[in-house]
Amino acid sequence: MGFIINHYRNRIEDFLRVPAMVARGESDWLADLNAKQQTVLTDVSSDYERLYQSLQPLRRELLETGLFEPMWVGLAPLLYLYLLGKGYDPQTESDFLELLSGLSVEQFREALAMRLGTEPKVQHLLATLETSDRSPEVKWYWYQAIQHPEKTRDELVWVLRQVFEIYTPFYERYENEVIAAEKAYAEEAEKSSEHQDIQVIILSPWMLEYYDGMVPYANQKRLVKGCRVDSLLACREVMDDDRLTLLLKTMGDKSRYQVLLALLFPNAKNKDIAEQLGITTASVSFHTQKLLNSGLIKVTQGQGYQINDAVVSQLLEKLQKDLGIKRLDKKA
Repeated sequence: MGFIINHYRNRIEDFLRVPAMVARGESDWLADLNAKQQTVLTDVSSDYERLYQSLQPLRRELLETGLFEPMWVGLAPLLYLYLLGKGYDPQTESDFLELLSGLSVEQFREALAMRLGTEPKVQHLLATLETSDRSPEVKWYWYQAIQHPEKTRDELVWVLRQVFEIYTPFYERYENEVIAAEKAYAEEAEKSSEHQDIQVIILSPWMLEYYDGMVPYANQKRLVKGCRVDSLLACREVMDDDRLTLLLKTMGDKSRYQVLLALLFPNAKNKDIAEQLGITTASVSFHTQKLLNSGLIKVTQGQGYQINDAVVSQLLEKLQKDLGIKRLDKKA
């Protein structure tokens, strides 16, 4: 029992997460970082931009087959988790694509059902999809995948093969850094008293993800992080002028502040928040991601959200100090 780190799995996961950044149009990927954090990624930014532009001709095909949603990395990583859950363990990206191309209609729909949380029968999938809070465009792509699984599977395999050819040279440029981060984490993990198996996924430096928790549809606890996330978090811990202005900018949008307050209620759902505020569910997801990136909120064990007390306290203390405001909780 404990932490599980496999480089070949990390490499496959990295490859399968790349299409999401292209499909979502994440060209300005440094926008939520302060100046010190951006310096951590200075040597990566030009490669990221070249990779992003190289993949743009595939954007339409990626959107049509990837089933991308806000704060979710898409269909390909889901199918990878499905295969792992069935006892398959491809050692390379090519092995995964071969297994993917051999999925039956029933297996493909079973994987879709994992994400939707329903039975893999067509009527159940469609009914659950219809009542979900996904946007009409996303629902259409899901509908096509449910009704035409073979076509979606084959087109997904085709576009992933194109992504693989473009992406591999970029990844290999930073692979040694990923391996070093894996070894460092493995050494730290040996000192841990963790009694539950946790799959640790270490990603390339331009992957800014940080996730620590259960994947409900895979029944697996995972720690997913880019190999430079720790350095980025260390820069974020200092409440300097850059950090302060970034936080104030994050909260400066009225809708985002309203989303922040709504997320703090137990069992808050994007659909309900959207209806309450008169915005789209995609906007709720967008604002939620911005709040997470800033560190103002964090994910709870129950997969809800809570205020990051440490960050808010640092923000208030800096404002009080800079503006010469006396603590209101102190007696005169």
